[in-house]
Formats: sequence, C-alpha cells, structure tokens
Amino acid sequence: MKKKLKNLLPQAVVDFIKTQKSMSEWRKRNFSDNSPQIVKQNVFLKYGIKDAAWVETGTYLGTTTSFLSGLFPHVYSLEPEPKLYAAACERFKDKNVSLFNDVSENIFPSLLPKLSGI
Repeated sequence: MKKKLKNLLPQAVVDFIKTQKSMSEWRKRNFSDNSPQIVKQNVFLKYGIKDAAWVETGTYLGTTTSFLSGLFPHVYSLEPEPKLYAAACERFKDKNVSLFNDVSENIFPSLLPKLSGI
C-alpha cells in the first residue's frame, strides 16, 4: 500500500514527508545523535564561505559530499572503510571531489597545509 501511494504522490510531497519524519525522530532523540540531512545542508548554506574548499571526514554514502560538490569548488572527503571508499570513487569519478581511504589523523598533516582560505 505505501509503495503504491508513494508512486502516486509528486516527489516534492514524498521528500517533504521524509523530512518531517526525520525531524520528528530527531526531536524524539532530544536533538542528539546525527541531525537530519536537511539540517546539515541548511547549516552549510548559512555558514559556508563562498568559493571555499570543504574537508569532510566520513564520506559514508556520499550524500553530504554530493551536496557540497554541487555548491563549492572542491571537496576533500576521507572515508576509512574500503567498500564505502570504493563506492565513493565510482560515484565521484570526474567530479570536483578528492577522496582519501584513510582516517583524518593520517591525512590531515599533509592535506591541511595545502589548503588556503580565510
């Protein structure tokens, strides 16, 4: 039943329902743990520095990486898990994303000196 109803609704309505559900679940957790994607994106939009490169620790499935790469000139993303890293390499091939298959403690000493900004 849910699948049939989902197929009948416009995508914007489906997205709205998903957002409301994730916000409600976050509220029930007393705003702890991971925030919903929409909250993260709004923070990035509000506080992001125009034309700055981004460094992300934990690519996971690449949702945030994709969002950032669509708005900013370059994203550096670190993913220590080999399978997630391999999937991200395929997804972001030929994009403005540099991926690292390691933890931040190992990558930051060489990456951070190469970055410039305010």
